[in-house]
Amino acid sequence: MVPGIFVREAGQSDVSTLIEYNLSLANETESILLDKDILRLGIEKALELNDCRYLVAELNNKIVGQTMVTSEWSDWRNGVIWWMQSVYVNPDYRKRGVFQSILKHIENLAEKIPEGMIIKSPNEFIRTLE
Repeated sequence: MVPGIFVREAGQSDVSTLIEYNLSLANETESILLDKDILRLGIEKALELNDCRYLVAELNNKIVGQTMVTSEWSDWRNGVIWWMQSVYVNPDYRKRGVFQSILKHIENLAEKIPEGMIIKSPNEFIRTLE
């Protein structure tokens, strides 16, 4: 992880930043303007689900990046797959190791799971942990 960047599980107090970052993500990557009210409900629901979690990266007590991790059971692999979604880094903090810190945090979480784990991100990054 990069010094100074702290990654943690997001909570209710982070919803406004998660909304802002998801709006920016949709606009930057797909030129889509999301409905803010629907997005708020979706994020709040994600924070309640057991097989879904938002992680945020902080630098100097400011959220500078995020991802949502969802899990899926794979009968083909007899193991869990974690999918990284909604990956976003504030433009002012890109190329500073924010994403690498988030990914390393997820890998550390995955190592604590007894069965093998595959982490997949939208850009087809795949890593098997055993």
